[in-house]
Amino acid sequence: MSKLDIWVLVIDGVKVGNTTQIVALGVDPALAGRFLGFREGSTENGRVCLDLLHDLVKRNLKIDHSMIVVIDGSRALRSAVDEFFGDRAHVHRCHKHKRENVKKYLPDHYHAEYDRKIQAAWAMTDYDDAKCALRAVVRELQRINLPAAESLEDGFEETLTLHRLSIPPVLRVSFRTTNLIESSFSRVPQC
Repeated sequence: MSKLDIWVLVIDGVKVGNTTQIVALGVDPALAGRFLGFREGSTENGRVCLDLLHDLVKRNLKIDHSMIVVIDGSRALRSAVDEFFGDRAHVHRCHKHKRENVKKYLPDHYHAEYDRKIQAAWAMTDYDDAKCALRAVVRELQRINLPAAESLEDGFEETLTLHRLSIPPVLRVSFRTTNLIESSFSRVPQC
């Protein structure tokens, strides 16, 4: 791993049979993605994630620079990333998981409307514009469903990390979700 130059790290828990695999995928400046490692656990566990990260360093992954770290919003994964990277991690929350979490609080007839509004805010190029549009969605949700609004506010800034870092929109498509991992594992037969 000492030859890898990883600048984006995607970490997610994937159910495989009766276990959860905490998976790390790295992306280099040439946009080549590589699975770096995984650890088996019973849940998306912070200790398992920390063990995985320490194992990557033992295998000579360079972490002496800032990285974008894409996670699904799991508090355990966030805690492990904070402990391991400190202020060298620019954590980005998965847009797909955030939208799904918000919809869990909304009646079905609101799902399409608010999914569209949230996605439209994140589709904006400018950080300030995206933040303003997303704040407007939070205010709307506060009028119809407070838990949904609180869900969108949880990790609000982390959903805008790619905007704040001025990552070009073409790259945001790949890094806005943990789908780089999930789509690969969707092909794995479940036991």
